[in-house]
Amino acid sequence: MADLLSIHDDIKLYTTSDKFYLEPTIHPTEILVIDRVTGEASVKDIGSVKIPIPANAYRPVCGFLGSIKLISGLYLVVAKYRILVGKLNGHEIYQLAGTDIIPYARSNTHLTSKQIEDNATYERMLRAALDTVGIYFSYSYDLTHCLQRLHSVTPDFHRMSIANRADPRFLWNGFLLRDYSHQQFSRFTLPIIQGFVSINNVTVNGHSLTWSLVSRRCVDRAGTRFFMRGVDAQGNVANFVETEQIIERGGEKSSFVQTRGSIPLFWSQYPDIKYKPAMQLSHEDHVAAYTKHLRDQQQRYGNQVLVNLIDQHGKEEALERGFRAAVAAAALPGVRYEPFDFHAECRSMRYYRLNVLIDRIKLEQAEFGYFLSRGGTVLLRQNGVFRTNCVDCLDRTNVVQSLLARLQLTAALRILAVTNSDDEKHAEFDNLFNNDSIDLFLGKYVVTDGEGNTLPCPLRRDRDWKYITFPSVLLVAMSMFCASATLPQRYTSEVLLYLMFWGAAVTATLTFIFRHGKEFVDWPRLDAGGLAAARALPPPQSL
Repeated sequence: MADLLSIHDDIKLYTTSDKFYLEPTIHPTEILVIDRVTGEASVKDIGSVKIPIPANAYRPVCGFLGSIKLISGLYLVVAKYRILVGKLNGHEIYQLAGTDIIPYARSNTHLTSKQIEDNATYERMLRAALDTVGIYFSYSYDLTHCLQRLHSVTPDFHRMSIANRADPRFLWNGFLLRDYSHQQFSRFTLPIIQGFVSINNVTVNGHSLTWSLVSRRCVDRAGTRFFMRGVDAQGNVANFVETEQIIERGGEKSSFVQTRGSIPLFWSQYPDIKYKPAMQLSHEDHVAAYTKHLRDQQQRYGNQVLVNLIDQHGKEEALERGFRAAVAAAALPGVRYEPFDFHAECRSMRYYRLNVLIDRIKLEQAEFGYFLSRGGTVLLRQNGVFRTNCVDCLDRTNVVQSLLARLQLTAALRILAVTNSDDEKHAEFDNLFNNDSIDLFLGKYVVTDGEGNTLPCPLRRDRDWKYITFPSVLLVAMSMFCASATLPQRYTSEVLLYLMFWGAAVTATLTFIFRHGKEFVDWPRLDAGGLAAARALPPPQSL
């Protein structure tokens, strides 16, 4: 069954004036034919297709990622290079190391000069998304699902193609594959995830193990820091990530899942020219969105412990109070809120204070457990997760999730009879693209016909007059102030007046720029997340 559903790994791509031909290199029995004029695609028997160019006139590719429409028309997206990461559950896992995007149109003569320029910008955005570090795939293993989910499905699920059965939350090229969902394309469509995969072969007490980490980044509300925060009305949170720790020894497999994501409230932290922009809670229904998010999480993962690591005083205090209030108002059974002021507790490198947090959640860690199978038989199931967050869901979250994963690792090694004690140490285990590119690649923004000609193109944005005027005035004022301070051989009343005037000009200009910092930030242009409205809002009051 696995061989029948595995995806073609090495492919010969033939390009003619009117068609693309994708022929598997190893034992070809079928061929994918794509019409460059109509965009229609079909899989045909290899014997029924005659490619009208020499047999050696092909470019080797290692995967078909889909197609996407830009101003000039459709583009074919293929994987060119890959790096073997290792074997997970007996299947080879690769990291994407190079791609190619090929236009269906043979020329750009049907475009205006402005459209050609805008189309080139879209191409650069698409390449930026594809060149992002951390894109992974497998030809025979479903990376979008954790081990427990893969052991909890019906036989019909495994008869589906890997792309069709993939979890849409983590299918990074789902938009590119939207026209190739038919079963005939099942061995050509290569699903990818974005995140992190590490596969390590280690030896502990003479036992050979494979220790793996898989982090899956969600496509919903994916975006860059500051521009994407909080929750939406559907309960999707910014930068949600599911992280799975997998331990394999022979036929025994253990899996432990944790999640992270932005605080599930309507809040923002749009950038200005300050180092740490102000946070702002909106006046929307936080409890309703929080409830949608948590009910979805409970349905997928079971009970929840919400580990909130943000500061309980200062600029982050109001956000913590808002989170606490939403949890109390919703009062969802099976959900517990666990605040821990990481910076206050662990200041001056006092990381041993994390034991305070661990002591408070150790009962849930024992209750939630982890997944364990032996020879295909499920012995244990994980029935809850720790959902951890800080402001960015990065440094503080990484520390706590690593600690929880290490505790589970110790327990799993003990039950696998690799170690005998919870206290035994194992030295073997001690060892982000811009918003527009993401929106274009994930299909959050779709290029329309006539864009840049009969319709306006969002890539072309007229800057407000303040964007050029005030930095120019500031530059002139600072130059004149410095000149007035250094060039005169003696200081007269006239020179002092010059200094006062230009000093006042510098102060006034800087004050204006700081008060209207949003006007001087390079905001995303495709506006798939409604950022234009946020940009027009008055400067937020600090929380």
